[in-house]
Amino acid sequence: MLREHEFDSLAATIALSCEISLPGAPLAKASPQLQEKLAHVKMIMSQVITTHFHANAEVRMPTRGIAVSTYFQASAHLLMDIARLLQLDADFGQGAMVRVPQCRPWAFGGTPLVAALPADYVVPKVWEHTEQGGTFGGTNRPYAGAWGEDKPLPKGEHKIQLYSMATPNGVKATIFLEELVDALPNFEYDAWFIPINGAQFTSGFHAANPNSKIPAMMDYTDSSKPVRVFESGSILLYLADKFDKEGRFFPKEYPARAECQNWLMWQMGTAPFLGGGFGHFYHYAPVKIEYAINRYAMETKRLFDVLDKHLGEGNKKYVCGDQYTIADMAIFPWIAGFVDGIIYGEAQEFLQVKEYKHLCAWSKRIGDRAAVKRGVMVNRAWGEKSSQLHNRHARSDFQSKTQDKLEAK
Repeated sequence: MLREHEFDSLAATIALSCEISLPGAPLAKASPQLQEKLAHVKMIMSQVITTHFHANAEVRMPTRGIAVSTYFQASAHLLMDIARLLQLDADFGQGAMVRVPQCRPWAFGGTPLVAALPADYVVPKVWEHTEQGGTFGGTNRPYAGAWGEDKPLPKGEHKIQLYSMATPNGVKATIFLEELVDALPNFEYDAWFIPINGAQFTSGFHAANPNSKIPAMMDYTDSSKPVRVFESGSILLYLADKFDKEGRFFPKEYPARAECQNWLMWQMGTAPFLGGGFGHFYHYAPVKIEYAINRYAMETKRLFDVLDKHLGEGNKKYVCGDQYTIADMAIFPWIAGFVDGIIYGEAQEFLQVKEYKHLCAWSKRIGDRAAVKRGVMVNRAWGEKSSQLHNRHARSDFQSKTQDKLEAK
């Protein structure tokens, strides 16, 4: 029998299906007396599981044997003890046995065994880097630094130089830059396309952002003291502080300023769940892992609901009420990708995004702005050729330098 502390050591973590095999005919052909005993076993086992492990644990009976689906870590030793507890040998004959599919032996006092993917995977004491596979598996390394080409970043004629790609994070910066172009007659910037296939690990980009992630920005207003700005949220705050003197996009007074900051930080904190979590495991990962997809799908839908309910309270026009702010600019690229069905394959249908009415209406409202329409084109290298402006250096580039016009020359 298991001792009490050994039961307690089995944490409620993962579903694992195990079978109790019976001698002779399948369960479907078992006698009424055996069927009754099996039902009794099921009842007792349910009590054992729910008492010692988790209130939501369940026992189900398939056509052959009894499958115990529980939400806890298990091993052959544990199940054999349960079998002895239930006196299976006495009730069903000496042929009764417990089988754990794809499970390896485990001794108490060691690391509890859980279902693994691949089935033979064992968590090592010390992790070592191996190629991960998948769309972006070969891009990153477990160390920082400029391990790519020794190459400086290009530099245009304007004070502000952006180095980016039109991912949701990159689009945050280009939307705000285009809003500033509309708001300030003399404002201009250069935007250079940095594909995230290794170009972000060159020496020049690493100097602009030691984290080697787009977007990164350089401000050469004072050429003797150039300012580097990295992380999309930091770029938005920097541009607002330097160029939005009237508080048009970032309120100057509290509590409006704090509310804008709240939602900006909310976006920065939730993006990894949408992209690195849901997007990766649902769309990019080389294997489909049910637990991972379910975990991040749940969190993504929860975040959609947070925003949807917030916008619905008082029928808000923008995230912070009646004022369009950098919070809208930060949140929009991620949400619009799901609403419009342009990221992560069939994610729009999978997550039933259209059910979030306030969120969808807000996304369309933001997307209809002229600056937003231009911002999503900058540093874009996919989709319709007319929607791609790989590098942006002047206001007129949207009319003359889109990819369809360049290829037509």
